[in-house]
Amino acid sequence: MFHGYASENVRDFIHRLDTLFQVAGINNNLTKINFAISYMDGVAKRWADITTNNYGLAAGLRHPTWDNFTADLLQRFTDPAVVYSDRLACNTRNQEEGESVEDYLQVMSNMASKAGLDDQTLFGALQRGFLPYIRAKLVSARPANLLELTSKAKLIEMARELKKTKYKSVMVADNEITSPSMQELIQAVQLAQQPLLRSIEALTEVLQSKSQ
Repeated sequence: MFHGYASENVRDFIHRLDTLFQVAGINNNLTKINFAISYMDGVAKRWADITTNNYGLAAGLRHPTWDNFTADLLQRFTDPAVVYSDRLACNTRNQEEGESVEDYLQVMSNMASKAGLDDQTLFGALQRGFLPYIRAKLVSARPANLLELTSKAKLIEMARELKKTKYKSVMVADNEITSPSMQELIQAVQLAQQPLLRSIEALTEVLQSKSQ
C-alpha cells in the first residue's frame, strides 16, 4: 500500500507494479491505473482521485495512459534526497570479482530503473563499473550505445572464459601424458626387481647343489 509519505519510495511502488503487470500480462492502461489506485491510501489516494478526474479536462484524455499516470505520480511524490541517493548508488556500483556480466547488468538495470536513469547515464555507469579487464577491452572496442556496450562486454567475458577452459584442457592433457598411473608404477618396479630376483634364484640353486 502506498500512502504518499516522505519515508516511502514511489519509484519502488511503480517498479513493483510494473513487474506485476509484466508477469500477469496486463497491458490495458485503465486496468493498470485502477489497480494502482486500489493500492493507494491517504494523501496518495486523494491525489490519485483528483488527478484521474482531471485528466479528461486538463489533458483532453478520455483514457490516460499508464505513462501519463506514473509521470504525474513521480512528479508529486518523488523525494529529491531519495532520487540523489538512488542515482549515486547506481553510479558507484561496480562489478564484483566473480560476478558475471549478465548478473551485473541485471542488477544495474534494476537500479537504473529505480533511480530513473536514462540509457545514456546507465551507459556511462556501466563503462566505469565493469571489471578492469573488460574496461580495458572496451576502450578499443568503442561501443556506440548501450546495446553495443552490453553485447561487447558479454563477448569479452566469454572469450576469457573460453581461454581459461582451453588452458585447463591443455593442463589436463599434459598431466595425463607425464603422470604415470599406479599400474604403470607397479610395472616399473617389477621390471627393476627382475635382475635382483634372477640373482637370488641363481644363488639359491648354487647353495642347493652344494648341500647335495
